[in-house]
Amino acid sequence: MMLAVMLVIAAAGCLGQDTTPGPKQMKYANNTLNFRAPLTLAAQVPVVPSEDTLKMLLSEPRPIAIAYVPNDSLNGFYAAASFELGYKLAIYYKAAFGESAEIVSLPVSGSDEVSAAAANQTVIFLVGNADRTSVLVHAGIIEVDGKDMTENGRDYTDLDLAVDKLLITVLK
Repeated sequence: MMLAVMLVIAAAGCLGQDTTPGPKQMKYANNTLNFRAPLTLAAQVPVVPSEDTLKMLLSEPRPIAIAYVPNDSLNGFYAAASFELGYKLAIYYKAAFGESAEIVSLPVSGSDEVSAAAANQTVIFLVGNADRTSVLVHAGIIEVDGKDMTENGRDYTDLDLAVDKLLITVLK
């Protein structure tokens, strides 16, 4: 009897929970996705030349390489960004194309290697400590730039904002 009462109380608590996404959440393909930065701030990050160009580049199932130039002070940020991209793009691929995404990590020594890799896959190139915070689409490459890589007074970096902008653009 006591177990039945506890189950009823637990079920009532679950039924009464608010399922509205929070400031760092978005619903997509029956999933509530959590993001590292507030989505209202991520939405303000510019996409050059346009959001449509970004969506078009990811509108067909191609292998994806997440590239970065290894850097001891930035590798942790690149790992977090790569996880976010890989996890959410896998959900996108499954919903949009009905298949799993082929996503790999690609440490590179510079932009020449990024350009060469873009010949047979979509490359997302992560750049921390950049001149600006933005998402740039050019020559089959999506460059995700984060200017401020500190988390002073916040729990995300500018790279997180740019990664989240890429993701919300593709997922909307």
